[in-house]
Amino acid sequence: MSEGSLNIEHLDWDSHFFGFGVGRIYVQDYDIDKIGSAVNLAFGSGDELIYLIIPQEIDKRSIYGSQFVDNKVVFEKIIDPSGKTEDIIKTYESSTVSQELYDLAYESGKFSRFNTDKNLPAGSFEKLYGLWIENSVNKKIADKVFICELEGRILGMVTLKIENDKGVIGLIASTPESQGKGVGSKLLSHCENYLLSSGINKIEVATQGENSGACNFYKKNGYGISGSLNYYHLWNK
Repeated sequence: MSEGSLNIEHLDWDSHFFGFGVGRIYVQDYDIDKIGSAVNLAFGSGDELIYLIIPQEIDKRSIYGSQFVDNKVVFEKIIDPSGKTEDIIKTYESSTVSQELYDLAYESGKFSRFNTDKNLPAGSFEKLYGLWIENSVNKKIADKVFICELEGRILGMVTLKIENDKGVIGLIASTPESQGKGVGSKLLSHCENYLLSSGINKIEVATQGENSGACNFYKKNGYGISGSLNYYHLWNK
């Protein structure tokens, strides 16, 4: 359904996952009255949680500022074919998710809105990111899972999906003790080389704007910002 230029969606997967109605409203034109009407319409349809998404360049934060949960920053890069290969990076071959991978998935999402919004049911973040890495390993939502392994220990991992002639990174993380030691850059380089070998020269990854370490990491590795979206969690309480 729609309200003027706003697109209102009921999200079946999210609703099933959380156990209550979840909807999404994407704002293309910042009109306070239209936004308010769309939110009321979504709540009136039975949704208990609304993801309100507004491009940062038009957002005035004048209505629901207290319910702001995330600034999603999308980075992209045209891949330089001169990237180096890394022997310690390899494909994760097991069909079973190791505890190390679960821990890295949680590490990758520690700034996620699903972790910072304490109105969500307890354990939602861990369950969600656990499913994310499971469905990446079993290739439901990723084509490859690469790991950085040294002396039998997994120090980092990244999930990669090819869609619309570009590579999209889903999860990427290194262990806390390995951060700042080049593991993440090696994982990125491996993804880029894999994409080039598949005839693809563009890669994309999203992170949270408040995660300054991740933003600086991507900029350091030659990625530029292609878009930025502000997310609000509106609860019908």
